[in-house]
Amino acid sequence: MEKGEAQARRHSTMIHKLNYDHKQEHLQHRREALMIQEEHIKYNKRKDKKHLEEAQDKDRTVAYLRQALEMEQKALLKHLQAEREKMVNPMLFGNGSRMIE
Repeated sequence: MEKGEAQARRHSTMIHKLNYDHKQEHLQHRREALMIQEEHIKYNKRKDKKHLEEAQDKDRTVAYLRQALEMEQKALLKHLQAEREKMVNPMLFGNGSRMIE
């Protein structure tokens, strides 16, 4: 009977070791998976930050171009208004004898 008990203890010890090894292996896989996810998150944060900076640069460029366009439009409008005034009131501009054809 002692032989059977010893064999049962060896089997029990072997099963416990296999369970322990399996759990350790499982935990290692989980750690590796978490590390991969963390790296993926870091990569996405860097990528998102870069895209945000690019979008902000584009917004600044658009705002600058819009302002420049508005200034050109105002200058053109003033020029056209002055030209219209010359056509409507040529005497006010000292060239009364000259007619616009």
